[in-house]
Amino acid sequence: MANTPRIWDYLNAISQTGDLSVLNDMDFDSVYNPFIINKMLAQHKDCVLAANQVNERSWMPHKAQFRYLLNTLRKRFRKNEKSEKHTDPDDVGAVAEYYFCSTHHARDLVSLHSSDQLMEIHRRLDKGGAAKRKGRTHGEPT
Repeated sequence: MANTPRIWDYLNAISQTGDLSVLNDMDFDSVYNPFIINKMLAQHKDCVLAANQVNERSWMPHKAQFRYLLNTLRKRFRKNEKSEKHTDPDDVGAVAEYYFCSTHHARDLVSLHSSDQLMEIHRRLDKGGAAKRKGRTHGEPT
């Protein structure tokens, strides 16, 4: 059972390696799930049209769908952006202002700070104003 390909092996074969040896698997039709493969590929701009073509032709055999995606898509590493942790834009802006760096670089720096350190950065950058006069602190709704 350890040698049987999993869904990730099929996805890697389509998007990165172009490996046809996964088609030789005896359990290909039971393991290959076109819905999951198309859903994962549709997250990338260069794969949307090919995934949609396969979705429109769901009656095709699984091996034919796999071969179409394998031969249509250009082989490259496709990173899953949705799995990355999203940071608060206020924190990114505060870190960028505090360290005098770009927002792109600040996104990386936010993950290096604890919540207490981020609160301290916000406190040091606080310029006062209406929220301060009304007794509100950073992060509370207005």
